Amino acid sequence: MIEFHFLGTAAGVPTPKRNVTALGIRFPQQRNWVLIDCGEGTQHQLMQSELTLSRLNTIFLTHLHGDHCYGLPGILASRSLQGSGEEQTLTVIGPPGTKRLVETIIELTELNLSYPLQLIEFSTENWQRQHWDFSGFSVEPVELSHSIPSFAYRFTEAPRPGRFDVAKAKADGIPPGPIYQQLQQGKAVTLDDGRRVSGNHYIAAPPKPRQFVIGGDNDKPECLKTSLVDCDLLVHEATMTEEMRAAIQGHVSHSTASGIAQIAEKARLPNLVLTHFSARFMDQQHALQSVIDEARQYFSGQLFLANDFVQLHLDREGKLTQHLPSYTAHK
Repeated sequence: MIEFHFLGTAAGVPTPKRNVTALGIRFPQQRNWVLIDCGEGTQHQLMQSELTLSRLNTIFLTHLHGDHCYGLPGILASRSLQGSGEEQTLTVIGPPGTKRLVETIIELTELNLSYPLQLIEFSTENWQRQHWDFSGFSVEPVELSHSIPSFAYRFTEAPRPGRFDVAKAKADGIPPGPIYQQLQQGKAVTLDDGRRVSGNHYIAAPPKPRQFVIGGDNDKPECLKTSLVDCDLLVHEATMTEEMRAAIQGHVSHSTASGIAQIAEKARLPNLVLTHFSARFMDQQHALQSVIDEARQYFSGQLFLANDFVQLHLDREGKLTQHLPSYTAHK
């Protein structure tokens, strides 16, 4: 089960019910997790979540606008104070300016880190040659269109073996025991009764590797056309509706609900999560209904609107479900 922890879902500035952008992702059977963007107040949001700074492994920055990175100084400092241990390296990955941003924070605030820090910066020229591995997933950036360099991150799961069919083995008279381990490895074994059986006969076809894309700010959803092929999930901004954008003079470097819904439908995407909502919606659910209505005109898959502290879980088959942890009951 892949867990998506929404720590901030507002665009530009926080509102009483939404903090600015941050998304934690925890992978199957892993205590470590990654953070996509780190808006102001992210560490305070973490205090009300199941995630801990000591287990934070990697921070991916989509771009360097403040509502996506102003929480970084506090995260870096607090992780030291929580005693993560020297062996727990923290990696920060981001677009042009990432190294200078982090190095300036460390220098001017005289920040003494108790853990190794790895900084990885890619450019608008070399992003297509970049990829990183984490918890059985390969991660690669995807260039978007915004007022400054902005990127999405595509996560692709490494191939997984098919499940061993215990019921089928028992039905064929193969008793449980050490022999099952050999069969699970696809080996051929000789049974006590002289039969020769192959493990491949009891192993299901390998499941489709899960793939998902987490987008940064973007005014051209078509930038994601190729990256969405075979994906299970897209998390993307829907800062406003078409009606709201029409009322704004000049160019707006953000997506509308209809724009991203159309590209998701063309990609036959099964799951779409919209986030990064403008403060113009005033945290009113009936106002956000216009986002749902607009997206539903074009998208026929499973649609979610992200809220702070809500979790979404992606299972082995690519099915996405929503979970409201007990610690949000008072909100």
